[in-house]
Amino acid sequence: MKKMKRFVKGKALGLAQRIDQKAGQAAHDNRKPPKGLISLLFHSIYKDRSETSIPLLAKNQYITVQDLQYILEWLLEAGCSFISLADIVAGNLRSDRTYVALTFDDGYFNNTRAIPVIQEFQIPMAVFLAPYFSSNQSLYWWDAISSELGFETYTSMRPEILRSRWSDIKKQLESIKTDILMPKSDLHRPLTEDEITDLSQNPLITFHNHTMHHITMTDAYSDDEILEDIRIGEEEIVRLSGTPSSAFAYPVNIHDNRVIDIMAKTSHHAAFTVSPGIQHYPFPIKSPSAFHYPRYLVFSNGDNKHLEKQLAAILSPISVREKLVSLMRKF
Repeated sequence: MKKMKRFVKGKALGLAQRIDQKAGQAAHDNRKPPKGLISLLFHSIYKDRSETSIPLLAKNQYITVQDLQYILEWLLEAGCSFISLADIVAGNLRSDRTYVALTFDDGYFNNTRAIPVIQEFQIPMAVFLAPYFSSNQSLYWWDAISSELGFETYTSMRPEILRSRWSDIKKQLESIKTDILMPKSDLHRPLTEDEITDLSQNPLITFHNHTMHHITMTDAYSDDEILEDIRIGEEEIVRLSGTPSSAFAYPVNIHDNRVIDIMAKTSHHAAFTVSPGIQHYPFPIKSPSAFHYPRYLVFSNGDNKHLEKQLAAILSPISVREKLVSLMRKF
């Protein structure tokens, strides 16, 4: 019975996705994208397709430089306008426009490969940074496990790690291999402190808070511990970039009601999830609804057709799949 339900659910979601893709492609071709804010999330950037065979990064978390150029061109062709997170917080945006915010999570050095592309189009990018990893030049745990122990091991360990404290995760990994968290290549290392400071001079690049240690905001931490990790992360971002961050992104998309209440006690004006959706006007600032900004995770599987289907579904003015998912949650 469960298998049948999963089968029917998969078929229904697949059909909804295809409907959204057709509707979104039409919106693109007619330059009539849905009004509001579309936030895009990326993690890593490969130089080209050949580099994707290097097993240093967790799977399905990347695009190539060429992919990024294609994405920006496609959305500009559709009539979208790219904005910074500061523009959102400032609140002087129009209700009759489609805005796009370009965001990168974690703070990989490989994100610097985006710079020539954003310079060409004069498009701002926001980096949500977990400063501990830059200051200590430590790999992110998911890449360490995936590259050293294999993606299947990463998949099996992930549920337990998401319920654990960073200090326990670090201890567990270093008991497996003492240097497991040491970067072996520029491809998967974090930005250094000096690089963050230098990049902060670029008016198109801003850094924002992703907690100090990329902690999962679960019952493994008290409310005060979560607040402290956010506070220290913010202090470090100000020290390195010279500018306070106006926004926050939830590590691994954990943001229940308890976490939302905690966010309201911070200095941040808005917080971004990894839940798909378009933020409709007016854009909330420093209110409970301001801590639920949706974002679309965009990744590559090797060809522009796959990217175009993702982007077309995002531009769907009817959002059939999102409505279906919301309905399914009630049953």
